[in-house]
Amino acid sequence: MRTLQGIYSRLKNDQRGQDMMEYALLLVLVSFIIYGWLPGQYTPALSNIWQRVKDVMCSLTNTCS
Repeated sequence: MRTLQGIYSRLKNDQRGQDMMEYALLLVLVSFIIYGWLPGQYTPALSNIWQRVKDVMCSLTNTCS
């Protein structure tokens, strides 16, 4: 039981990567706002960009199927 409490305590207090996650969420929010304001002719180009970003992230993390 003590080992589970120790693990929980370490995970709860670990803040590594927190800033990166906040920036990623902010980027997603801003991109949705921009995506909503752009005319329809630009949306296919944005889809291509997001697909490339996804492909790069998948290749770096090896987590995508």
